[in-house]
Amino acid sequence: MPEPTVYLNGHYVNIADAKVSILDRGLLFGEAIYEVVRVHKGRLFRLDEHYRRMCCGLKAIRIRPPFTPRGYARIFEELTARNGVRCGYIYMQVTRGAAPERDHRLPQTPSPTVFAWARQTPMPGWVRFPNGVATVSVPDPRWQRCDIKTTMLLANTLAKQHAADAGAFEAIFVAEDGTVREGSSTSVFAVLNGVLRTHPANHRILPSITRTLVLEAAREAGIGHREEAFSYEEMLDAAEVFLASTTCDVCPIATIDGHKIGKGVPGPMTKKLLRLFAKKLG
Repeated sequence: MPEPTVYLNGHYVNIADAKVSILDRGLLFGEAIYEVVRVHKGRLFRLDEHYRRMCCGLKAIRIRPPFTPRGYARIFEELTARNGVRCGYIYMQVTRGAAPERDHRLPQTPSPTVFAWARQTPMPGWVRFPNGVATVSVPDPRWQRCDIKTTMLLANTLAKQHAADAGAFEAIFVAEDGTVREGSSTSVFAVLNGVLRTHPANHRILPSITRTLVLEAAREAGIGHREEAFSYEEMLDAAEVFLASTTCDVCPIATIDGHKIGKGVPGPMTKKLLRLFAKKLG
């Protein structure tokens, strides 16, 4: 199988030939924003929304977007074509770039590093896990700007590994007061008293594109829904709980910390939202 072609600073190169400076501030300080865009049937899904979110993140950490909307789209289109991706995703990362030396102060004339690569992946989570997945809860030690999609993901990677060590698919962050926030790489939804609920979009969670899509589908279908936080105890008592993300779509949860959710299988609202989600994908 040929090595994938990646994009790096204006060039399309073999992944083995892609190199960045050891003084890149994305490496030294985690000063980078990233996006993951779904590819479905060879088409890029909701690219404009991903572009807007990336620009918001870049502005928040004081990096000027290095491309126009059309330039951004062209990179994704080219990578999809060059790598023959039909079902998968494209990852893009923008760092502040390399500076003459390691200095906590921001460089005066930064030149951002832009890297992107495409990946063919298996079927989405709801196809691979039709009976739902096991999850575990973890304390939330993250900083107070989780709304910025930065590459500073140490807490997330440790949480994901904690889940893997426990034989689970995902870890769910729970605040000190018992509030459920989100998964290590997913949004979390619960059906409580017949109403779909998820944590409000604020600085405590990532404003997920898939999360927005689920809420949009619920609204169009007349499903009662609220962006309102719920507790860990409420989540365990919920009729249904599911995850949502670019890489797993809508993925039902069967257990949390060994506790069976509902009947331990995907519930009617989750199934309905799965159908609506699939319809939106086309």
